[in-house]
Amino acid sequence: MNVVFTDHGNVICHGTQTVHSRASASTTDPVTLDYVGPGSSVAHLVIAPKSVTMIAPTSVMLAINLVNATPSNGSAAIVTSRGAMVNWLPPSAPRRN
Repeated sequence: MNVVFTDHGNVICHGTQTVHSRASASTTDPVTLDYVGPGSSVAHLVIAPKSVTMIAPTSVMLAINLVNATPSNGSAAIVTSRGAMVNWLPPSAPRRN
């Protein structure tokens, strides 16, 4: 059996398992799925700056780089770069969910 999960035509997960037909209602072995979608080749994250001093209430922007696990040219390659806003609020401040 071949199982493939897609999102708008892009393969996200896939797996293959041999399935044997049985007369009883016994269970079969599970199918192991491998994630192959966006970010599947990422080896690690690099977050900068490494340290930040914050006194509430304040915010800081962190840079987040996803580094490819299998670069095509043999050197580490950043596959995605994003920013993330981190807010530090005092304990009595209302929270947004």
